[in-house]
Amino acid sequence: MPPLIEALKDTSPKVRSAAAEALGAFPKDDNAFSALLLANKDPVIEVRRSTVLSLGRLSQGDANVEGLLRQTLTDEDPILRSNALLALALMGKYDEADLPQIATALASSSESTAKAAARALGAIGVEKPDKTLPLLMKALDDKDSNAAKHALPALRKMKKDAAPALPKIAAMFSGSDAATRSDVLDTVAALDEKGDYSLPIFVKSLESSDAIDRKEALIGLLKFKSSWREFIAPLIGMLDDPEVENRMVVVGILKGIANESDQAASALTSMTSDADIRVKNSAISALSQLKNPSGEVLLALSKTVTEKDHRVRMASIGSLRRLGVDVPDQVIPILNEALNQESYDPAKRLIKAALEELELNRQGGAKKN
Repeated sequence: MPPLIEALKDTSPKVRSAAAEALGAFPKDDNAFSALLLANKDPVIEVRRSTVLSLGRLSQGDANVEGLLRQTLTDEDPILRSNALLALALMGKYDEADLPQIATALASSSESTAKAAARALGAIGVEKPDKTLPLLMKALDDKDSNAAKHALPALRKMKKDAAPALPKIAAMFSGSDAATRSDVLDTVAALDEKGDYSLPIFVKSLESSDAIDRKEALIGLLKFKSSWREFIAPLIGMLDDPEVENRMVVVGILKGIANESDQAASALTSMTSDADIRVKNSAISALSQLKNPSGEVLLALSKTVTEKDHRVRMASIGSLRRLGVDVPDQVIPILNEALNQESYDPAKRLIKAALEELELNRQGGAKKN
């Protein structure tokens, strides 16, 4: 923080303004607070605009700051006046009559002002959703500014109280830029408990040429694994996604539904041939969770357990060991064959331990019968 305080004395107004804005993101510090009070007298208006917003975030009800901000409400600069109003709102010092003006700031040409308006409306919306939601929904209809984009964080903070806005939020997805699409995905995921609006957007996003769109859609689908029938086909189409991280998320989703869906189990099996070892080993590990492994699964593991890379073999041994608890007669021959071919001592020890455990389990089961 000291470097930021020092930056308030920089000869460049842009540096001073950026430092003043950045200090508002930190917990209150007496030295920083005093420096901001001095910066509020800066001759450059852009610096004072940033300073006012940070004072609102850090003041914690300071009566002197409140008085200073109320004086600023009469300043000749409209953005500074707006920022002072937002700072007061962030302090909780606002009247309901101020809410329309606060909402208007979402369309400000100043990014800092618009973001501050979103923070203020989000905080107010948690306590007074009936007063705030209509204003935010009106902002979503604004096609001529960034008001709709800036309304999204406030709506996310309101959670289920903002659910009536879901149709308008979902409609923003098509035609938006990448950053806004990402924000829309985050917002519908936060507000839509049933997936009525989320799932169609997530499924559509799986076809996007933007890797980030696809990844965020996949992460969103994790929340709706119980609705897997609605997206299993396009999800399987993601097995060849060029991004490793996306394929890793696909494994995570398939793992959660593989015991309910033969398609998911088969898709996981095919991913044991993935070119990336992280994806391959994740798929191998995921197969160990199956309650009734198919012949296809066991055949795939019989191949991976003898692959060249010892990391793949070790992962395969672990999965076979767990699957063997339920199907020892199928797994034990696979492990015996793997043992005959194994030259890596740690893998040998792991196979022998697995075989010993499975033989004991099988013998115990036979005695019970």
